Amino acid sequence: MVLFFLSYIFLNPFTNIELIESVDSYHEEVYAIMRENPDSALAIADKALEIAETADYNWGIANSYYIKGYIMNMIQNKPVAGLLMYLKAGHVLENELDEKSVETYTSLMLNAGSILHVHGKNKEAIDLYEKALKKANLYHLENQEAKLLFNIAFASRDRGDLTRAVENIKSAIEQSEKLENWKLLNDSWNLLGMIMKDDERYSEAENCFLKIVNNPNTTPILKANAYNNLGDLYFSEEKFEEAASAYLQAGQYPTIPVIKFDSYLGLTNVYQQTGDLASALKYAGDAIHVYDSVVTEDRYLQVFNTMSQLYLKMGDQQMANHYSESYFEETQKFFQAQKELIKIKNEFQVDLLLAGFYTEIEIEATEEKYSNTLVFGITIFFAAILLVHLAYRRRMTSSREKIRRILNDYS
Repeated sequence: MVLFFLSYIFLNPFTNIELIESVDSYHEEVYAIMRENPDSALAIADKALEIAETADYNWGIANSYYIKGYIMNMIQNKPVAGLLMYLKAGHVLENELDEKSVETYTSLMLNAGSILHVHGKNKEAIDLYEKALKKANLYHLENQEAKLLFNIAFASRDRGDLTRAVENIKSAIEQSEKLENWKLLNDSWNLLGMIMKDDERYSEAENCFLKIVNNPNTTPILKANAYNNLGDLYFSEEKFEEAASAYLQAGQYPTIPVIKFDSYLGLTNVYQQTGDLASALKYAGDAIHVYDSVVTEDRYLQVFNTMSQLYLKMGDQQMANHYSESYFEETQKFFQAQKELIKIKNEFQVDLLLAGFYTEIEIEATEEKYSNTLVFGITIFFAAILLVHLAYRRRMTSSREKIRRILNDYS
């Protein structure tokens, strides 16, 4: 009986093939419907998670959380809720060292880190990226390594650590060139250029942006963006002719509204600065024409104020007043939108989530330690019983042997 109990503790197999197949099947069902019907997809993912936990199927548990995080973050625009799911999935895979788990773990940390970065939690984002980078090195997951290096550099720049940013972005450039990942390479040169500009190393920044426009594998959108960055760089150095040329070059490429807006706004600033009011007015009007197609930033609002000032200088008081009123209205709308955004993407909410998550992990670790101690204690207890039982049997066998000998001696 004792031997049976011990073998049950140590050898009981819980792998259930049917349950595992059911989890994987539910995941496939979620992939098929999550964009059209995210609420139903989340319900199915919850069912998959429940079965995966019953089957002690770690990959299924992690992937269920991953799917839930993706739906919340990318489809429902609930990044903080998505962050928690990514962190839970990552925690499940943290100690799994097979290649599939490591690759998924690095993707999870990229997603979670990006959300933290957007919320200004750059140190926390970098911590996740660096944990993932160590794991990616185990299997030489070069694409993942390059992405992680880029993101570490990006978050380091936003944190003000330009030295660390340069070190990592140069590694990302080297890796991207090796992999011929042209998009990441151009993004990396662009980020390095922005870092050099921040550090007032203008000639090095210029060289970075020129690398992009001279790369035959650069897409039109990336080239236009690089020309806009060159224009901003030249404008900051008061090289107005070169700035205008760069902004005009950006406008030669088929691109997206926000890049067009940046080109028009740049040209407006150049011509206003050089006193060409008619040209400044033309490009300010072009910028306002695409204004409704871009995600508003506070610096974009200035185009209405600029229009008001230009008309005032040209003696058109009525139009100056019109754009002054537009500037006030757009500013009010912008700050109202910011208030709404704060309700959704609130830094305290992220702090609270992180504190809750890591507290949960600590409690889980304590419970696991207690559980392991309990199991160890029970094992020792029954092992002791087994030893006593064996010793008792040996003693009884020995006693019977002695009695047999004594009887033999008397017979």
